[in-house]
Amino acid sequence: MHNASSAAPLAHAWPRVVFDKCEANYATVPAVAEFWSAATGLLIAASGLRTLLSSTFSDDVIDLVNALIVCNGIASALAHGTLLRIFGQADALSINLGALLYVKAIVLAHWPRLVAQPLRRGILNLLVVLGMLFSVSWNHSTVPSSMPAIDVSTLALLPCSAVALFGMLSLAYGHATWHLGLVKRVFLRGQLIFFVGAACWASEETGMLPCPMRFSLHPIWHVCVAHTLMAW
Repeated sequence: MHNASSAAPLAHAWPRVVFDKCEANYATVPAVAEFWSAATGLLIAASGLRTLLSSTFSDDVIDLVNALIVCNGIASALAHGTLLRIFGQADALSINLGALLYVKAIVLAHWPRLVAQPLRRGILNLLVVLGMLFSVSWNHSTVPSSMPAIDVSTLALLPCSAVALFGMLSLAYGHATWHLGLVKRVFLRGQLIFFVGAACWASEETGMLPCPMRFSLHPIWHVCVAHTLMAW
């Protein structure tokens, strides 16, 4: 990653993203900062919109997650296209909120007895809301600049991702679902593609690749996420 101050200046004084990605700014299309990252962000929005408008499965929490996926794809496209901090924060926040809600849906599906136990269900809801508040309040606009440059919200979601992965694998490959051959194959393919995308994302975030460059791995991450969401 490199500091966003090196990008072409905007005509207004809206705050810029703290860091932009490795894709060279304004190199492909003069009016779009990171063209390929912005374009592939719309694929994420399309994947969420398809599920939101076509799924016959009704669940309020999952519907909210799909709505957040749509908003995340749009915010991601705007953040990469303009390098404005407001869209970057909307991008990160929609990921955090969507992941927390998805974890709740997975936990309730994997352990349905929680629905019948008010105390445990209340604790689960409290943890989800605390995670949401933490995601909203902890950002570069509120944390002192002297604090270490660590995305604490992302780190906090790692255990949530582990819970969601465990729950999805258990639901897809449990003894009660062995007859869902095609569904399991699609899920497994989506999971493998996600790991490929995560490797591309991690290689950029950890500085393993030279920056800036005309074609970065971040658009591949977007494409893999969109495919995974369609498979899930």
